Amino acid sequence: IEKASGSAKFSSDINTEGTLYAKVLTCNHAHAKIASLDVEPAKNIEGVRAVHIFRDTGAEIRWDGTLIAAVAADRPDIASDAIRAIKVTYEVLEHFVDEADLEAAKKAGRTKKPNDAQKGDVAAALKKAKAVINKGYYGIHTISHCCLESHGSHCEWEGEGKLHAHLSTQNVSGTGGQYAGPLGLDAADVTVNSDYTGGGFGSKFH
Repeated sequence: IEKASGSAKFSSDINTEGTLYAKVLTCNHAHAKIASLDVEPAKNIEGVRAVHIFRDTGAEIRWDGTLIAAVAADRPDIASDAIRAIKVTYEVLEHFVDEADLEAAKKAGRTKKPNDAQKGDVAAALKKAKAVINKGYYGIHTISHCCLESHGSHCEWEGEGKLHAHLSTQNVSGTGGQYAGPLGLDAADVTVNSDYTGGGFGSKFH
């Protein structure tokens, strides 16, 4: 009834007094170095309360979508303006995108050696196996999680050292520690609440 009537409260519906809205700037290159980064224009926008740098000038970026900086502001539109105001330039480097070409991946240094946890002798096992063996490369196209409710959370302090997080998650019992660690809190002092979640499909565990 709550969902059908529109009265159900999701994490993005929580906006208590004093709420700040955060947005992030990400890199749009698969491999690059940050040649320059200037966040001062964002800091000078009225309504911007904080700017955080994840990776500064000289940092090497190895993945499209890597976090560069974040801003917190009084309103979402101000946060968006601040993100656009950040000046960043990149030295674009050679990158590798074809995961099907394993030899090229090795040459590009994008593969890792098997870890010590590998057990058994695969070649010996196949020789002993009474089965038909087909070797090949198998894969499918990229599948994206399309959740009706976006990923996000609303956090507020309740007393000294007590954090209450309204989180769009499939993992209520497992995400408290993910807040506690970076904030230097005891996991018992973090309350995670998710009355309704608008889809996850495995993408809302962190």
